[in-house]
Order: sequence, then structure tokens, then C-alpha cells
Amino acid sequence: MAGKGKELNPRGSVAALLGAKVRRARERKGLTQSQLAGALFTSPNRVAQIELATDPPTFKMKKQIEQVLGIDEQLEELWHLISKQPYPSWSTRFLALQGKARLIYEFGHIVPGLLQTAEYARALMEAVQVLDEFPVQERLNARMARQEVFDGDAPPWLGVVLGEAALRQQVGSKEVMRAQLEWLLEQGERRRILIQVLPFSRAEPATLNGSISIGHLPDGGRYAYTEGDHSGTLIEDAEAVDRLSFFYARLQARALDEDDTAQFIRNTLKERYS
Repeated sequence: MAGKGKELNPRGSVAALLGAKVRRARERKGLTQSQLAGALFTSPNRVAQIELATDPPTFKMKKQIEQVLGIDEQLEELWHLISKQPYPSWSTRFLALQGKARLIYEFGHIVPGLLQTAEYARALMEAVQVLDEFPVQERLNARMARQEVFDGDAPPWLGVVLGEAALRQQVGSKEVMRAQLEWLLEQGERRRILIQVLPFSRAEPATLNGSISIGHLPDGGRYAYTEGDHSGTLIEDAEAVDRLSFFYARLQARALDEDDTAQFIRNTLKERYS
């Protein structure tokens, strides 16, 4: 018999309505979250995230849920509405947590949002319009607003490991890239920001896809967030966060130190974007 668990207001958001529909359909089938998770080859926690709207399903998982619960295409319209929001709904809780974090670690092959110039961010967003149309200016404004946290009285500590591709892959024009790399050099001078480059020659195969963000919260809680081209996963399980934290530590150990990183960025500026 399915347990009652935490209640969710389906009028709170599109993601909440989708989650409520999944929950009601699951309960009509007489399934627990664990039983549904087994049928979807995922974890009970992942089902709970969908039902509580903290991390809505990917398109693939949405289709699986519809098939297992016998609700063909009932989630289709809601899922597409979620995908058109200023930030994809699967990242909404992550962004809320990141806004509270006192210590943040980032790894990726593009410059993370917290360190992007507006021109670089716009070029990225416009490039993916071919895959998913969304209001660029609205999302750009939201991304730039997130950076204001570093101008407050007690900004978070930020550690970033950048794959070399982030410097060499041209996003937008040469002028956009030049300004972005100059901004990295400037931000790297801040006392609470540490930027390190991971050269191609030192990278591990496991780093080839996606990005990682890890945060430490004021109450001692931690989270991790992994993101691919068109989906993301919020992780709050302690053991899983430990694994990603250890993986980040390995990347950081392989990366260049602060001085060598600054010189690497300056060399790249001269070689590619002068």
C-alpha cells in the first residue's frame, strides 16, 4: 500500500502539478515509491524528488513513468511547460541551495555561471536555441543576478576547476572570449575565489562530459549537482556527495596552481584571442 508521506500543493508550480499527478497515479496503482522506483530502475529518493517537485523528471524518465503508471502522454504538456521556464525546473532547487551556500566548488568544460560575463552567457544561451527555445534575456538577467552574491558583505568561498576546453573552445566572437578570460583573471584576484585550470594532459577520462557543483550550507548540510547538455541531477545523499567531493579533490590536485593558472590564461589570451 502506498504511504501518504509529505503533501504537496499542486497549485504551487507546474512542477508541483506534474509531481502531484505522478503521485496520484502511483497511489491508484497501489504502488509505494520504492516499488515505482524499482520499475523505473531508479531510487526511491528520485521518485520522491519528482513527486515533491524538487527535481522533475527528464523527458526519458517522464515517458517511462507514463508507461509504468498507464497515463500515456498525460505529463507531456506539463513537462514542456517546465522546460520553458527561465531556468529548467530540474535546476530550480539547486539554484536555491547554491544561493545559500557558504562554500562552493565547481568543475566543468565551460565557464560556470557564477563567473560568466553577460556577453559570454548570452552567446551560450543563443547557441542552444536550436535545441530548446526559451526567453534569453529573462534567463540572462537571472544568471547575472546570481553573481551579486559576491558583492555582499559576506560572499561565499568559491573554488573552480576549469577544463582547458573552457578556455580554448570559442563561445561567441574572439572579443567575447577575450573579455571572458580577462574577467577570469580579475575574479581570480579576489580573496574568496580560487580558479585553477585542468590541462588536457592532466585530465581523467571521467571528466570528459558534464559539470559538477558542490555546496556546503550554513546548517552543515551539503549538496551536489551534476549537469549534462540538457538535464541535471541534484544529489543530497551524503555518501553520493562524499564520492563527488573526493572526485573534485582529485581534479583539483591535478590542476595547475593559482600562479600557473593565471599564466596559462594569459598565454591563451595571447595565442588565441589577441
